[in-house]
Amino acid sequence: MGRFLRGRRGNMGFWALVIALVFLPMGTLVIDAPRLYVTSIRLQSAVDAAAEAAARCVDVAWYQDTGETRPDAACAEAEAQRYFTLTAPASSGVRSTFAGITVDESADSVSATGTAEVDVFFLHVPVHMNRTAVTSFRMAQE
Repeated sequence: MGRFLRGRRGNMGFWALVIALVFLPMGTLVIDAPRLYVTSIRLQSAVDAAAEAAARCVDVAWYQDTGETRPDAACAEAEAQRYFTLTAPASSGVRSTFAGITVDESADSVSATGTAEVDVFFLHVPVHMNRTAVTSFRMAQE
């Protein structure tokens, strides 16, 4: 029994198992965790830009006639889509999609939503992210 405990035969198999089950998944986390974090930040920035762009599309003619603010729906959707596309995260294994805007005229706010799907390195399973940004639209009285 003592010779078995002091022997070094079989060490290669043990270390191969440790590397395969412990160190390889930890190594892929070193790649995937920062990538997911950066994608999340870029997606939030793109959604923020889309909401701000949509909020700038106020129906000026309606405001001049009534003094109330309301968004120009066609302009808001088009501008939000354009700004999201310009700033959305785009890299290999990342798919960003603009989900659209929602206008709440009672609160004078616009919310924009976007999603991203990121392929992780180790399991080849996509990670889904959803982000939303809300901003106000208003015209300054002169």
